[in-house]
Amino acid sequence: MNQYHIKKDYIIHDTRLRRKIKVELLSAPLFLIIPVSASLFLIYDWFTRGFMNNNPMYDGELILGSMILIGNMITGVPFIKSMGLLRKEMKKRG
Repeated sequence: MNQYHIKKDYIIHDTRLRRKIKVELLSAPLFLIIPVSASLFLIYDWFTRGFMNNNPMYDGELILGSMILIGNMITGVPFIKSMGLLRKEMKKRG
């Protein structure tokens, strides 16, 4: 009976883990889309208002947009790769 209890706890733990992974997989695109779109907007705004008009006041938008974009690519791409591998592993388990 003790072995059944251990297996039952493992099954409950596994379903909780699956729920958490599903939430992570569904929210992962938001972690990339929102910061990338914000950084691209800042870079576009710098280009149209700062670079085209030769106005150095908008250089901060270029720096901020570049920092957000680079930081997101450094942390976001490995996160998405690991989530993809985890998703494949969960499909193999059934």
